[in-house]
Amino acid sequence: MATDYYWPLMEEVAPKLGVYEPLVEPAREVMEAIVEHATRSVKERPRNIAQDRVLVHRQFVSHYGKIFEILEYLGFLARREASRAMKSGGRGPVFAINLCNLLDSVPSKRLTIEMIEEWIAGVPEPTEFDVSGQIFHGVKLPLLPPSMGWQSSNAQWRYSANRLRIHMALRGT
Repeated sequence: MATDYYWPLMEEVAPKLGVYEPLVEPAREVMEAIVEHATRSVKERPRNIAQDRVLVHRQFVSHYGKIFEILEYLGFLARREASRAMKSGGRGPVFAINLCNLLDSVPSKRLTIEMIEEWIAGVPEPTEFDVSGQIFHGVKLPLLPPSMGWQSSNAQWRYSANRLRIHMALRGT
């Protein structure tokens, strides 16, 4: 399902993202890195299931903010907790990974009753992406053209608020 639905969905939605369209390819790279890291335990050790939750350091989430928003919008990730402490230090949100993408990356590529039972039971600790890791270092962000969206309206709002303060100061109120 991930191969036939989710990955093509990225290409289909790309034109609708406007100035953020160039972020589709980095979003794909980030998602592939997350899935690869989450399924590593199944590929290297005899473990039944891949970790379905990841804890991403807030520094990565702020640096790749729009990419994480795109991945959430498309259903690749879902934010489960806003902030949790990491073993390696720092904090970050916990994301649930789309099970279709996980199943495409595990060796068996099949959903079994045992997998469902383990996912329902829940693994206590999510996979961590800490700052010292090299997981996202290969992802290059393209330069985006200045938008007429939030940034310019925010600057306009600050300009209007400052004008109002000056006007109030001059009037003595």
